[in-house]
Amino acid sequence: MATTYYSSRWKTHYVWFNGGRVPVRDAEILAAVQQEFGHKIVLTQGGLSGAVAASAKTHFGLGAFDISVRGLTKSQVWHLASLLISCGIIAFPRGFCVDSFQGRTVSNIHDGNEHIHCASNESYDSLHPQAQAQVREWKRGGDGLVGSRGYTGPSTKLGSWAKSPLNPKNQLKNAPTKKLTETWYVAVDELIAVNSARQVKHVRKREFKINSVKRVYLFGRWNAVTVAGNYYAIGSAKSPYLTKTAPTKPKPSPKPVKLPATTSGLRPSVAKAWPAMCARYEGVCSWMYLDTRGLVTTGTGNLIDSVAATQKLTWYTKAGTKATPAQVAAEWRQTKARQSLRSKGGYVYRTYATLHLTAADINKLLMAKTAEFLKTFSTDFPQFGTWPADAQLAAMDLMWQNGPKFGSAKNAKGQYVWANTRAAFLAQDWTKAAKAVPGSATSARRIARVRLLTNAAKVKALKLDYATLWDTKTPVKKKSPIKIVAPIVVVAAAGAGAADATPAVPVKSPVVVSTPKATPKPTTTPKPTTAPTTSPVTTIKLAQLPGKFASNISLIQGVYPFQWNGKSEFLIAQQYHKTDSRWHWIDSNGKLKSTMVLSGGGHPSQAAVDVVTVAGKPQLRVWTPWGRDAYTVIYRAGTVTKSSSGVAKLPGVSDGSLCVTLGKPGVAGYATKATTGSTWTFRRYSIAGKLLATVTTPDLGVFQGFGFDADRVYVLTGQTGKSRGVHEFLWAGYTSLSTVRPGSQTEPESLSWLNGHLVFGMREGGKSLKRTVTLNRVPGL
Repeated sequence: MATTYYSSRWKTHYVWFNGGRVPVRDAEILAAVQQEFGHKIVLTQGGLSGAVAASAKTHFGLGAFDISVRGLTKSQVWHLASLLISCGIIAFPRGFCVDSFQGRTVSNIHDGNEHIHCASNESYDSLHPQAQAQVREWKRGGDGLVGSRGYTGPSTKLGSWAKSPLNPKNQLKNAPTKKLTETWYVAVDELIAVNSARQVKHVRKREFKINSVKRVYLFGRWNAVTVAGNYYAIGSAKSPYLTKTAPTKPKPSPKPVKLPATTSGLRPSVAKAWPAMCARYEGVCSWMYLDTRGLVTTGTGNLIDSVAATQKLTWYTKAGTKATPAQVAAEWRQTKARQSLRSKGGYVYRTYATLHLTAADINKLLMAKTAEFLKTFSTDFPQFGTWPADAQLAAMDLMWQNGPKFGSAKNAKGQYVWANTRAAFLAQDWTKAAKAVPGSATSARRIARVRLLTNAAKVKALKLDYATLWDTKTPVKKKSPIKIVAPIVVVAAAGAGAADATPAVPVKSPVVVSTPKATPKPTTTPKPTTAPTTSPVTTIKLAQLPGKFASNISLIQGVYPFQWNGKSEFLIAQQYHKTDSRWHWIDSNGKLKSTMVLSGGGHPSQAAVDVVTVAGKPQLRVWTPWGRDAYTVIYRAGTVTKSSSGVAKLPGVSDGSLCVTLGKPGVAGYATKATTGSTWTFRRYSIAGKLLATVTTPDLGVFQGFGFDADRVYVLTGQTGKSRGVHEFLWAGYTSLSTVRPGSQTEPESLSWLNGHLVFGMREGGKSLKRTVTLNRVPGL
């Protein structure tokens, strides 16, 4: 336990944390962020310090400190800074961009002076006035340095430690719980349901019925929790979000909102998706609030900065009655007066709101404003109506955030501010448009725009239907299904000890998988379909392994396909005792070619194989995770003992499950899975150890293994004897795309890819002495 001190001048308690003095609360935040980040946080300067002249007086108080970034990549530094900001500590990366730090005019000069300067908003009152000025400047978009440059770090919304999911008090294991079976009804226009990781699961409308099984105090409030794990805020007696009073009569459903004629150039698929996308990045407030400029706003960023404009809308009181013009004017004035809250976002004004709009009116307001914007936008880009749906949606999001005239905006020198984007839009070169999207590489909004414009480029190149919105799916032409004439079956030679033999096993009635002839291209391009919750599974029985298995030997752990002399062959991995594993090479006809035993290393359930050239000849190489290393060995029959020469160090691996993949061109690398509380975190690296992507998901169930490619993650979950699931989601941000249930089959153990299909290995046979290995191809993923 660190010794706690007290500063009478700065009126706060503080401790020594890894090289510097910080307030007690900041030390708690740093410890939690350090655990999440996976690297030790070392301070080069803390509070109560005047040792560095360049820091002026910012470190004289408590709550300002500098973090060393030695050994970290820029993407890792941005990730760390983002975590700090989300917990209430403002982070200024220094020395990575062109700024006034040491008069830099060149980015990334790597002179050893790079660091993260921090000023804690959580300890604002104990900061020196100069550090307090940096906090205020950051909130205005500045970099906290001399001059008037903008902030160059990650675009992360400022959070608070009290509401941070990293705060142990906000974690489910520490939450007070009351087991109560209750029936509730939503008492507000819209109520968001979240899971234990505070990820949005549903948006419920007024009078929606909720059956809860317990109450849990989490996120600084009491929640009604359903059996599905959805958390609904109960609210207070004065401002209830839920009520136990059943509605007296159902309200009629609002009529669907029709698009104004001025949005006729908008494709129907885009018009349908636009409200949800706008809500995702702009938020939806049915009450009045102030934007960052102090202007009265409502809905999805719709300005109503005058009493007259506000009174044109239909407002309702909490009792459900229409508000009078006097009530509307009074609400507008009290909202306008709360200027001190404008930097905290629209949701903080909900506490003070007494009037609200209906969801239907908010939608009408959104589409009316969209029509106005599109009319203006189309004067700069008259071909907007002919663009692919994905390009239209990306352009609308850019337009909504930057104004409908962003494409023709010019700077003081008369140059187009968005010159590259403008040129790409006019030329309908969507690849260049994707590259021109500004913003942080880790920004979810930028990632979505790049994905949409990249989709548009693929739609144009593949000559697909421009009216189809692909959004989170990759545009592809529909392929003819792979036809399996008959399964491949290999029956083992009888007799004990046959599993140790390396000669080929005789084949009983081998049947070869035939490749169907190419089908002619369809005259019309099929539209994409949503992946079903239960997908058809094609099964190929590969082999029945020979010999008897001792009772302490576990069964098949993985099936790994690879190309050998132009044909698909397979390695079947089997755990053997605790530290040994067997690798059975099966050829394209289902014939067992040989068996290799790895002694003293390797996890066969999360391995990978590739073909390399050694001494001018192709050789099969096996990669198996082992702790923080990847154990690599050239396949050869017999027993191979683990040696240091066969180990490749994998930087960045500290805990959790490890997966190595080499199955797709350009995706060679590895990924880790770690569990924190009720969330899972997956991190993808290059073989050299560069962090490429991070995604956090809710707890998906009983973890069995995972695989990945450049865009997506596939996680295998379930329990023995029960139907397991393959969950598919994006690296760019947790968006559940599909969950495939492979029928009644049990014991799937590995994930890989073969000929454009997701493949997972199965083990069957119960407690019999022989085990049948099958490949299951799941189309549609």
